[in-house]
Amino acid sequence: MSTSTLETGDAWLQPAEEFQSLFEDAPVAYHEIDTQGVVRRVNRTECELLGFSRDEMLGRPIWRYLVSDDQNASQERIRSKMKRAGPIPPSERVFVRRDGITVTLEVHENHILDSAGSVIGIRTTMLDITARKRAERAEEGLRRIENKHRRFFEEDVAANYIAAPDGQILECNPAFLLLFGFNSVDEALATTIASLYPHPDAWRVFLKTLQENRLLRYSNVELRRRNGGAIQVIQNVVGAFNERGELVEIRGHVIDDTERKLSEEALARKTAELARSNKELELFAYVASHDLQEPLRMVSSYTQLLARRYRGRLGSDADEFIEFAVDGAKRMQTLINDLLAYARVGTRGGEFKVTSAAAAVEMAVKNLRAAVEDSRASVHCGTLPTLFADPLQFGQLFQNLIGNAIKYRQMAPPEIRITCDELAGDWRFLVQDNGIGIDPKYADRIFQIFQRLHNQKEYSGTGIGLAICKKIVERHGGRIWVESQPEQGSSFFFTVPKNGGTHA
Repeated sequence: MSTSTLETGDAWLQPAEEFQSLFEDAPVAYHEIDTQGVVRRVNRTECELLGFSRDEMLGRPIWRYLVSDDQNASQERIRSKMKRAGPIPPSERVFVRRDGITVTLEVHENHILDSAGSVIGIRTTMLDITARKRAERAEEGLRRIENKHRRFFEEDVAANYIAAPDGQILECNPAFLLLFGFNSVDEALATTIASLYPHPDAWRVFLKTLQENRLLRYSNVELRRRNGGAIQVIQNVVGAFNERGELVEIRGHVIDDTERKLSEEALARKTAELARSNKELELFAYVASHDLQEPLRMVSSYTQLLARRYRGRLGSDADEFIEFAVDGAKRMQTLINDLLAYARVGTRGGEFKVTSAAAAVEMAVKNLRAAVEDSRASVHCGTLPTLFADPLQFGQLFQNLIGNAIKYRQMAPPEIRITCDELAGDWRFLVQDNGIGIDPKYADRIFQIFQRLHNQKEYSGTGIGLAICKKIVERHGGRIWVESQPEQGSSFFFTVPKNGGTHA
């Protein structure tokens, strides 16, 4: 702006009358300040813009009307401008209206000189650009959001696309090209989403569903790569609709699910095969053990008959051989009975009913009465819950655990404690004894069928009892484990879901 010179001695005389109206009603805010930054002249437009009267502005520093953060800097700028005449570049300043609302003004300034050419003030005109700055900020915000979304669209590991209602691909990201086997964006844009579906009916169903629901969440579907290869995907699709409810754009987010789907199917096949194999093994064990009962009874009967009739008549060797045969037949009968019991857990399990755990323990102790009396064992039972279970198998579970505690005892009479804790979703039972204990390295092995830690001379048995316990607990949807140390007794824990678990 040009620099103006005052020819009069009084630099702040009011303008000539013919210019007064033009000054007051100018469409822009106008003020003049002296070398100290004090307002010496201000027009009506500026007063109305800032909400202050002329009397409130005259004689006060102009920086009082700026935002507080800019007031100190404004004083420095004014002092610098007053030092010498010259062009002053336009600037933008934020003023505070009387009502506290801020306005952004575009400021144009030029120096006021006296007749000697010295700077005595600055004449300023200001344009209100608040609306424009607000629009610029909004536009910049939208631009940032658009750039952010664009980066997300382009850099996302999922395949993103935008398509027309007829399926024509309008935009896609690199992950889309990789997933569907396109060599370039142009190649992808030359095709349609419909061509990625295995047949036209599948595309029509997709389109109809999208139009009815407006979006698809986590939809599992089979699509085709560019070369025809099938892929399993999870897709989220949003439809854009106009005011008439017509579909105008399709926006898709596709995740490759092929590997997980194949793994899931393979696992399902293996699970089914394992279940079928287990059923066959259980049936074989049941049939084998059941069919062996009769011939074994015959062998056992005749060996015992030989023992009764000919003991002491055929010599000591014959007596020993007969004793071995009788003992072997008894052990074989015990083994077959235990094997049959193990097989029946899965093949002949009873219905789940409301079952008293305390009653199951009472039944187990009653069945073990002879062993309890012979060993002078004591069984202490805490408060036990009522739960949904197979009553007979639950009694068998406690019978096996209590029977083991009696069998594997030390010199002192067995003391067995049975308690139960309530967990978030399970009942956790504890059967604790003061027996010989178990080396922790065998903690898993003892639950496997036919696994024994002692020979027949030390402790009789077939190694099936704890395997039966494990199978019963697993049928009820729980798990069983032991915590023990040699010579320090054993603590057998098992859980049963409160909801009854899943049972065959």
